[in-house]
Amino acid sequence: MKREHTLLLVGIAIKTAIVWGAVALLTHIIPYEGNFPYGEILNEYAPSFLRPLANFDGLHYILIARMGYSQYEQAFFPLFPSLIHIVASLLQRNYLLAGILIANISFILGVLLLYATSKHLLEKGNRFWFISLYLSFPTAFFFNTLYTESVFLLFVTLALLLLIKQHYAVVAALLGASLTRLTGVFLFFPAVLIATQHKQKRWLSIISVSAPLIGLLLYMAYLWYTTGDPLYFFTAQPAFGANRSTNLILLPQVYYRYLRILTTADLSVAYGVAVIEVTLFTIMFVAVCLEGWYLFQKNRYQKLPLQTGILLFSLATLILPTLTGTFSSVPRYCLFSISSFLYLARIQSVGVKIVLCVIFAFAQLLLATMFIQGYFVS
Repeated sequence: MKREHTLLLVGIAIKTAIVWGAVALLTHIIPYEGNFPYGEILNEYAPSFLRPLANFDGLHYILIARMGYSQYEQAFFPLFPSLIHIVASLLQRNYLLAGILIANISFILGVLLLYATSKHLLEKGNRFWFISLYLSFPTAFFFNTLYTESVFLLFVTLALLLLIKQHYAVVAALLGASLTRLTGVFLFFPAVLIATQHKQKRWLSIISVSAPLIGLLLYMAYLWYTTGDPLYFFTAQPAFGANRSTNLILLPQVYYRYLRILTTADLSVAYGVAVIEVTLFTIMFVAVCLEGWYLFQKNRYQKLPLQTGILLFSLATLILPTLTGTFSSVPRYCLFSISSFLYLARIQSVGVKIVLCVIFAFAQLLLATMFIQGYFVS
């Protein structure tokens, strides 16, 4: 067990060093863009080399942690900026450093817990590929940035493990997930399916099933009190561009929009990002559907409630952001389509998995460099 953890930690360290080392070199090739609001605020914080890790959404989390919510920022859920505020009070109000520390510590713990969870989902030989595909995925660099990805990973994996063990601390993990991101509410699915297998702990099952919903309802109550709109986290979305809509847009309509973009728009950075968005979503969506087919063959879903719950969580996590009419930011949401990675890890051909890891890794280097240079990539 200790050897596995040591190898994982070494792997995380090597992966992180290679990615950001390569990015440091690639920044001399890709020109700086950096056109996003309030970017100059990052200049207030040291060390300077960490500032690009808080580009775009990261800056909003710093502002919320420092001054509380301002107009439209309620689109960002409250737990992560609250944690930044608490930790920054111990670091001379350095909100940048606080956020990066929280993100990277959460990332390390989250990957360790993800591997522990995989022991309940995969044969030993496929766990290596599961983690390799996960860490090489094109948007996995966000785990090192001042974004919610790493904290959400920690809460999701902790919740899944505690659900398996039927430990009362699962309630805190489920609440934490739904107060970090809206998609945390979808942990309801594994919670309710696992609860059906543990009828002897009735009260724990009831609380576990309710916890993701309670977290969301608490934030909605806060929004109702402060803005008069309990769904303001949704209605504020158009303020952040990317052609988001507050009217629900179905997936075929989103594909049609992107087909028009890809067949009519001029070649540009935005065009390339659109290609990446639709490609990554399609790969992960097909993979999660194939994983679903695997589970529903021979009624495996009845014997595998954990896998089925994770499947529903993964599918809902993928589909939800597309309902705003765009694949923008979806590549980050793909990180939590855990069932997609489970399916890819089960591919029998080692050669195919190696090719996938290599393609993913090169795409990650490109996207990470573009992000650091101020291009919106997800």
